[in-house]
Amino acid sequence: MILSTEYINRYIIENKIDPNSVQAQALYRINEYSNNLEIQENISGVNIFFFEGAGSYNNKNYRQHPDGRYGAMVIVVKDGRIEFM
Repeated sequence: MILSTEYINRYIIENKIDPNSVQAQALYRINEYSNNLEIQENISGVNIFFFEGAGSYNNKNYRQHPDGRYGAMVIVVKDGRIEFM
């Protein structure tokens, strides 16, 4: 497991993230990558996860980024903790 469910739940509450949002879903999905060999080899290091479509724009007039990407979100995990989101 990359992040404990308890840690994710606490992080969502402390950072006022809507528990039903795509951002919260992305946090829980991080653990789906637990079996990835590269992540297993670097589990105590820094791992960076990108979730396309999980970010948000302040300007709702943009439905899609010109390059075809919409609101990507990055999460940096180090030693079982979220360092950046």
